[in-house]
Amino acid sequence: MILSKKNRTKITLFLCCIFISINTIFAYAVTTIMTYNGEGIRQKPSVNSFSLSKTTSITVKHNTTAVRYIGTTSPDNYKLIIYLQRKNGLSYSYTGDSFSLKGIGSKSKTWNKGSGRYRLFFQSPYPGEGQIWAGFDINGKVTK
Repeated sequence: MILSKKNRTKITLFLCCIFISINTIFAYAVTTIMTYNGEGIRQKPSVNSFSLSKTTSITVKHNTTAVRYIGTTSPDNYKLIIYLQRKNGLSYSYTGDSFSLKGIGSKSKTWNKGSGRYRLFFQSPYPGEGQIWAGFDINGKVTK
C-alpha cells in the first residue's frame, strides 16, 4: 500500500509527538538524590549521603575538572577511584562497587542497590614516598 504525501506527513508528525512525549516522561522520571563537589581531593568520603528504601537502579555521573599538584606532568598519568560505601551501624563499609577515571573527563556508572544509606568515597592512590600525590577537582551527582 502506498501512502499519499499528506498521510505520510500526518504519520510522521504523530510518531514525532509520541517520541517527544516518551522522552519527556523518562526525563522527569530521573531524580537526583545526591550531589557533590570538591577541590584537591586525594582521599575523602562524600560530605553528603543518600538513602534507598528498596532495591533501586542508581547512576553516578562524575566529572573531574582539574588535576592538581602535578607540576608539568600530564593529568592523564593520574587516576581517581570512586567507591560506593554503605552504612553499617555507625560506620561505612565498601560495597565492592567502584569505577575509576584517569585525568580530566566524565564518566557514569550504574548499579542496582538494596535499601540502606550510601555515600561515595574518592581516592587518589598514594604513589609512594617522594612521588607526586595528585589531587582532583571534582563534581557530580547520583540519580535514581
